[in-house]
Amino acid sequence: MKLAFRFTATLVAAITLALALNAYLRVRREVVLYDQDNASDARTIGRLLGPIVAEKWRNDGFESAALLVATVSDRDELRIGLRALDDSEPGGPQLSPGDLDLLARSGSLTRKERDRRGGPDALLVTYVPISLPTPRRAVLEFS
Repeated sequence: MKLAFRFTATLVAAITLALALNAYLRVRREVVLYDQDNASDARTIGRLLGPIVAEKWRNDGFESAALLVATVSDRDELRIGLRALDDSEPGGPQLSPGDLDLLARSGSLTRKERDRRGGPDALLVTYVPISLPTPRRAVLEFS
């Protein structure tokens, strides 16, 4: 009887461990897929919104383009920002030369960043470049 109890307890423990490991791996995989889906959505929105924002910037200036982006951001779950890639904007994206090269080659850049508002978690941030007729460079920032 003791042997049957030990065998049953060992079997239950092994099954519990296997199910816990499976659940952990499944949640990790779902988080990665969710992040990839969010980044893909941000790239798509950025490619569609970018030319509109660039045209608004050309015609009416930066403030008007930023207002357009803020209006779109208010209607969506994503936080969308218009960021200049120069030192004129405090709190703007800190992109290294390698990041800028990757952004130019691939048309977007997604990475985890610390929450600038002071939150404890890292945010998934996607940058999509905007083509401007000026030497100033800018991106749409999705988080």
